[in-house]
Amino acid sequence: MHIAFICFGFENIGVEYVSACLKERGHRTSLVFDPALFDTYVLKSGVLGKMFDSRARIVERVLASKPDLVAFSVMTDNYQRACSMAEQIKSKDASLPVIFGGVHPTSVPEMVIKQPYVDYLCVGEGEEAIPELCDALAGGSDTSGIRNIWSKKDGRIFANAPRPMSEDLDALPFPDKELFYSELPVLKRGVYRINVGRGCHLRCSFCTNSLMRDIYGHAGYKKRKRSVRNVMQELKQAKAKYDFRHVLIIDDWFTDDVVWLEEFADLFKQEIGVSFACDVFPGKCDQKVVALLQRAGCTVASIGIQTYSEKLRRDVLHRQDSNDDIVEAMALFQKTKIFVYADFILGIPGQDQEELLNIAHFVNKVRADFVFFLWLRYYPGTPITQMAVTNAWITSEQLDEINAGKNTGSYFDRSLTYKKEAAKLASFLSLAPLLPRGVVSAMIDRKMYRIFPSSSLFYFRFMSIIVPFMKRLWSGKKGTFYFTVQENCWFHLYYALQTLKANFRN
Repeated sequence: MHIAFICFGFENIGVEYVSACLKERGHRTSLVFDPALFDTYVLKSGVLGKMFDSRARIVERVLASKPDLVAFSVMTDNYQRACSMAEQIKSKDASLPVIFGGVHPTSVPEMVIKQPYVDYLCVGEGEEAIPELCDALAGGSDTSGIRNIWSKKDGRIFANAPRPMSEDLDALPFPDKELFYSELPVLKRGVYRINVGRGCHLRCSFCTNSLMRDIYGHAGYKKRKRSVRNVMQELKQAKAKYDFRHVLIIDDWFTDDVVWLEEFADLFKQEIGVSFACDVFPGKCDQKVVALLQRAGCTVASIGIQTYSEKLRRDVLHRQDSNDDIVEAMALFQKTKIFVYADFILGIPGQDQEELLNIAHFVNKVRADFVFFLWLRYYPGTPITQMAVTNAWITSEQLDEINAGKNTGSYFDRSLTYKKEAAKLASFLSLAPLLPRGVVSAMIDRKMYRIFPSSSLFYFRFMSIIVPFMKRLWSGKKGTFYFTVQENCWFHLYYALQTLKANFRN
């Protein structure tokens, strides 16, 4: 079979894994990429989104490739976009089967499968389920009993339970990077993305890991990690082929296993020898962990702080780390050459004006190299969305919109929890790493942050480049911009020019 994937906005490692598994079973895969300019969770603009819309051309490309199955990887933020394209595909070829996979179909499968343009959906991990579905379709076999796969026939919906998660990640083939690299040469600019673990020990209320824990059950869901040797094998093969300059490690809590990290630190430095970025958890970030990161060659670490109030962090976000943990971790990083990004969440219920000012002074105290402020997003099925319904933080109409992927806004602007004054404070605090503590404190006390713009274009596309660049020059740290920020800017510029060229030709 020929399976045509449609992906939006960014490289998708999950799709690369599924593609590799399909190819192992003798199927053929291709990618038609939708850059979704000005219509992603990073940056949304209705006017610009319409100006740069390329959905019609993408549908034409998909149909021209004559696939046997069209597969969409769907997040809540692009669900409506995926629906519109699937509907166009079905209107032109009603017999062509369509499958939706990804976190949104996993969250609300009963809603997604009812759409007339969706024939199948995959709940949870797809490396085993989707190849089994394709084998059945190719052989004309029954598809109604495949675990992880929901389907429908003659008006009846077949909802199958998920199979156990793959515990041995080393048994999976390496992700099919060429699926994206051949379609998107701009991705070869020098950053290699690698997934080294799945799942998380934490149970943050806003995270999809908590949703997956509910789907698979607490006994069936756990953190899984590839062996260090398996990770090194992928990286060595990729380095010989692509000669990347940086590695972006995808793991929600990269430093959870210190024994694993010790082995990684030595081998990565010896066998790969480039800089890398990772995510760390402040509650378990002691002197040994920080020293191992530095020894391995880490130049960028992202650390989640979320808010100042330990009560809000514990009771609403289900995070157990204390402010003392965060201060200690930040102090350890400040003694290194590792560039630290700290992220906070705005719009948390109970986050009043006093809490915002406490956040501001805390930012000034811990002095990260750059601070990201993200707006709280209510995603389908997550514990915090359930809490929001119970506590009437959102209405039933808003819940319906969330489940349908409507009015999603972006992480940086105009989300459901957006507040203009908090956005101004975030813009000001993004500048704080360049200012003396006394100046920042005085400006907070005098509420001078109110003169700053609340626009995400100012904050994300300007400050997130200029401030880290200046901080790097002044501090002498080896770390550069957070790799994804830098690449996303080049990426969107490249595709904006490509789209303008295509529109001009038409």
